[in-house]
Amino acid sequence: MATDKDHQCFHFKKFSVSHQGCAMKVGTDGVLLGLLAPKGGHRILDVGTGSGLVALLLAQRNDEALIDGVEIDASAACQARHNFEASPWAVRLRSIHQDIVHFAKEEGHQRMYDVIVCNPPFYAHSPSTASAERDMARLGVSLTAEELMSSVGLLLSDGGTFTVIIPSDQATDYERMAWTEGLHLCESVSICTKAGKPCKRMVLTFARRAIVGANSLQLTLMNPDGSRTSEFSALVSNFYLR
Repeated sequence: MATDKDHQCFHFKKFSVSHQGCAMKVGTDGVLLGLLAPKGGHRILDVGTGSGLVALLLAQRNDEALIDGVEIDASAACQARHNFEASPWAVRLRSIHQDIVHFAKEEGHQRMYDVIVCNPPFYAHSPSTASAERDMARLGVSLTAEELMSSVGLLLSDGGTFTVIIPSDQATDYERMAWTEGLHLCESVSICTKAGKPCKRMVLTFARRAIVGANSLQLTLMNPDGSRTSEFSALVSNFYLR
């Protein structure tokens, strides 16, 4: 991944992401979600798609999947549409400007998505910023965790998976809310930014079918000297320019 001079566009090996129209910018959390979500499925949904980064990563990983990105903010939804149209997978990507709660109520009867992903607004206890759009993206004012899980419960296919990246201290709450929607944890990946530091993020994957003993993994992104670990390098090798 590389940026242009004004940091308004990120360039990957096969696509670019402009994010000047988005309150929340391109970041590592989105990359991790796009690369750690299970591969496969015919229909994929990215909840709160923002710039469309996660949807684009999933489009590269899934050769035939049809991918929808739902986004409540009009400017971000427009940005995602432009990024989708400029990508090699334009015919398989769709930006939908809508609130996911209403979208789920309208479309949930079909349970059509085999994979659902979300990088949610999880800074619930952070102070407000000067930007209403950024607060909407960061603070959970537009989408609570309960509303997210309820929407996923309506939209996920019987054999589908839901993957979310959250702060580690919210994992138990998400497991509880998932259970109320008939979803069971099948894999957790603890994310450590640097070797020797505590893991502050987790990527959780849920499925409708309960399994015995969920996989519990750990991914460290950086060595003590700031270089990428071999595991992180392998994960991003087909996507990052360098």
